[in-house]
Amino acid sequence: MYGYVQNIVETGRPQGEAHEVSTLPPAITFGGTVSSVARTTYRLVDLSGFDPPAALTSHIAGLVKRMFNALHIPPNPPSSTTKGSFEFTYETNTAASEDSSALGPIGFLLLVPLSLGFLVAWALRRTDRTRGALALAFPLYVVALALGTRWNLYVDRFPS
Repeated sequence: MYGYVQNIVETGRPQGEAHEVSTLPPAITFGGTVSSVARTTYRLVDLSGFDPPAALTSHIAGLVKRMFNALHIPPNPPSSTTKGSFEFTYETNTAASEDSSALGPIGFLLLVPLSLGFLVAWALRRTDRTRGALALAFPLYVVALALGTRWNLYVDRFPS
């Protein structure tokens, strides 16, 4: 977190002024931001390093596609998607790579439920503000990422 805070203080952006980041600012729209948050969150469901059966990954991809369609979330809005071969697909990531791997299944299964659980507990006043603020850190970071850069296949590796 120190590096992100230092970048915000010095540049106003969590990712700093790197050429790769500064050339990818999104045209901020409600639909584009919702799409980027949804795509990033889905890509954090990462099975990199595993070899799950194709039927499982196909089922997951189909379920996510139906959810995006039901919620009217565009998969690749031009205002917030990097052009070219970086477009979102519903495939589940199974390739282990420092460029595209995210939290992994255990990271996702621990971080997301804990964050949601403490947010609910905070809303119900069953935990203190410190834990509530920590629970907000992850979802706020995903939103900040959506507001700060166009979505691409590599954006989901930042939270890991």
